[in-house]
Amino acid sequence: MTTGTSLPTIEIEARSAKGTRANNRLRNEGLIPSIVYHRGEQSLTGSLSYNQFMKVAGASTSSQVFALKSKDKHL
Repeated sequence: MTTGTSLPTIEIEARSAKGTRANNRLRNEGLIPSIVYHRGEQSLTGSLSYNQFMKVAGASTSSQVFALKSKDKHL
């Protein structure tokens, strides 16, 4: 649904490593582990830049929807 305003966009990268240790490594590198859910499809794992997320989220409302941008065509 388009409302005439563009959504804030955050870049996401696909990741294959899963689990607590892998997520902690990502956090130590300044990334946020993430999961993208699709109705009727398998969920996809990715990571976001913490700094980019905080910049975009800081300028948004508490119930903001974000657009995700990725070089990986599956995300």
